Amino acid sequence: MTADTKVTDAGATPLDAEELISLERAESILLVRLNRPAKRNSLNRDMIDSLIDVFTALATGSDGTATIDAVVLAGAPGAFCAGADIAGYHNAAAAHLAEFTQRALTLVNLVRSAPVPVIASVDGMALGGGLELALAADFIVASERATLGLPETRIGLIPGWGGTASLTEAIGVRRAKELIFSGAPLNAVQAEQWGLVNHVTPTGEADAAALALASQISAQAPLAVRAAKRSVHAASTAAIGTTTETQELLTLFATADGIEGVAAFVDKRPPLFSGL
Repeated sequence: MTADTKVTDAGATPLDAEELISLERAESILLVRLNRPAKRNSLNRDMIDSLIDVFTALATGSDGTATIDAVVLAGAPGAFCAGADIAGYHNAAAAHLAEFTQRALTLVNLVRSAPVPVIASVDGMALGGGLELALAADFIVASERATLGLPETRIGLIPGWGGTASLTEAIGVRRAKELIFSGAPLNAVQAEQWGLVNHVTPTGEADAAALALASQISAQAPLAVRAAKRSVHAASTAAIGTTTETQELLTLFATADGIEGVAAFVDKRPPLFSGL
């Protein structure tokens, strides 16, 4: 694991503001917490690489992860993850955007195919790539203040980290089209009704509920749980991030609307789309 991660016991001192993620272990449960609060946990390259390191270790059983039975992936109060750091898209070369997207897809697929159950704890926003990351988990526990959505069309883009496939898998074609085409978010109650989240908790209690679910799972036969996850995974989409979705996103980056949408987001103004 990289220098940007730190393993501590549950109940350790508050996280260092300079850490991108923090790891806490309580018996056989690993809590992975995103920690970029000034950017609402938006994902930049270093943060993605740190998460890849963690989930690669889980996949291989290295760095003491062989005895982990469940993972809770959490953010901070008010923000699970606001998505990709869009500022990094502004004036970026096509090759850079393609490479960044592929790294993000590597992370999403590692989370999705992790050998043990992964529970996303969403206490606040999970938007764009943040929702795509949460969708890669096996369960989503959300607080009452959670908002979940894929707003990429509002900046002239589309989801590019498997969102078109994973959201469709989660809630069905028609509802997925509505959310993706409109870019509108769902609140926690709507998300639960649509089958996007498993449980809704009072504000501030999502982490505790996610850890309780992880504890319940870790009390079961570990080999059976791992076999069950492999079986369910094999019955669904094997890998997220289709060639069509990825190519469509990279094409949009180069359009006038794609450039304008990103620039408007960075400038904090409404975009002026031309359809070009």
